[in-house]
Amino acid sequence: MRLLLKIKNGTRPVRKSALRQITDKACEFGAGPLFDKILPLLAERTLEDQERHLLVKVIDRVLYKPDDLVRTYVHKILVVIEPLLISCGLAHMISTMRPDIDHADEYICNTTARTFSVVASALGIPSLLPLLKAVKKVMAGTAHQYPDRATDNYRDGLRRLAPSSQSCSSHCTRSAG
Repeated sequence: MRLLLKIKNGTRPVRKSALRQITDKACEFGAGPLFDKILPLLAERTLEDQERHLLVKVIDRVLYKPDDLVRTYVHKILVVIEPLLISCGLAHMISTMRPDIDHADEYICNTTARTFSVVASALGIPSLLPLLKAVKKVMAGTAHQYPDRATDNYRDGLRRLAPSSQSCSSHCTRSAG
C-alpha cells in the first residue's frame, strides 16, 4: 500500500522508483494483494485525473506479471476501467478502431469486431447504427478483393448482432406504442 501511495502522491522521482518496485515485485506480492489495494483506490470518485492516470499505469504494468492469477480479478478490473473507456466517447472509440475493421490480419478484424460488440452491448445498438452502415459500405467496397471473406465476415457480424438488434427494436416498438 505504501508503494501505491508513493505512486499516487509522490514527486516524479519517487513515483518512478515506486512504480519500478511494484512492477518488479508484482509476482511476489501476488494478484490478490495488488488488485485488492489498487481497484478500491481507482474506484474513488474524488480521484483527480492525474492520480487516476497513474493508477491505470500501475494496472497496465502489473497486469501480466502474476499471470493466470489475474483472471479472478478481470471482472473487477473491467468494472473500474469501463467508465474511463466510455467517458472517452463513442465517436473517439469508433474513429480509433475503425481502420481495424477491414485490416488485412484476420485476428485484428475479429478482435475489433468483438470489441465493438462489447461497446454495443454497453451503449446499445442504436448508438452504433452509423458505424454498421459504414461497415456495410466498406464490406461492399472490399467484396471484389476478398469476395468470400467479405461476405462471410459481414454475414457473421450481422448474425452476432441480430439477437441484440431484435431485442432492441422490439424494445423500441414497445416503448413507442
